[in-house]
Amino acid sequence: MVDLIRGVGVERVVELRPALFVVSRPAFDGIETVYKEAYKLRRAIRENDPNSAEWEAEAINVYERPGWKVKLRAWSLCRSTPTHFVCSETFEAWDGERSIFSRSWEKKITRELV
Repeated sequence: MVDLIRGVGVERVVELRPALFVVSRPAFDGIETVYKEAYKLRRAIRENDPNSAEWEAEAINVYERPGWKVKLRAWSLCRSTPTHFVCSETFEAWDGERSIFSRSWEKKITRELV
């Protein structure tokens, strides 16, 4: 794996180090609500194989105050093949610790002139 930030590697895969960003702050004054967010990004490609490209992203958003917590999670993975771009996606929602919604899908997009 090659860390493009440091330029060090031992395998024949080029991958940017996964990036993770976390923020927590009071979002709404006067109602004791805290907003938290976390994001993760990952990009990878095997050396000399443009059809191995992948891009992955995840976002988690949480709103909470005493006695109430809502969490949303969105995730996607896009990759390429010689004939298609393939995108897998998931969206989830929680009320406290209880999952109240979850949906996943995959889309294939024909590569035309790309």
